[in-house]
Amino acid sequence: DALHYKTDCLTNACTLGALVLIYFTNLHIIDAIFGIVISLYTTFSAFKIIKKALAFLMDEALPKEQVDKICTLISNNPEIISYHELKTRKTPSCNYLSVHLVFCPIISLLNAHKISDEIEEGVRKMFENEKWDIQIHLDPYDDAEQERQRQ
Repeated sequence: DALHYKTDCLTNACTLGALVLIYFTNLHIIDAIFGIVISLYTTFSAFKIIKKALAFLMDEALPKEQVDKICTLISNNPEIISYHELKTRKTPSCNYLSVHLVFCPIISLLNAHKISDEIEEGVRKMFENEKWDIQIHLDPYDDAEQERQRQ
């Protein structure tokens, strides 16, 4: 709505400005020039809205830089053997992260859960200006390998 009101204000201001300039200069081409400027601005604004809407509808992944930082955070924890099925997506209101963390089979569930909480907290701190929905699955072995063998 803000963009709509901004466009309305710009359109009305340009129209009024064009009328005033035409009145004082008697150059009627000003009307066409202002009309072109308004139509270009409106078209540009529409493309920005369409781009944002398509990104939302297409489940756009997080930027590579963010994903790389998350991967580094996970990889830097010595208790985590590996990770897989890291999936991200971005909406205008929230970022989504899902990942499977592989731990040594003898680690206690309590410790694995604490580590997953640390990872979640680390992600939230790294990108504290953004809202997150984080799902972390704890694996005692790399079940991704078994899944690949089944296929």
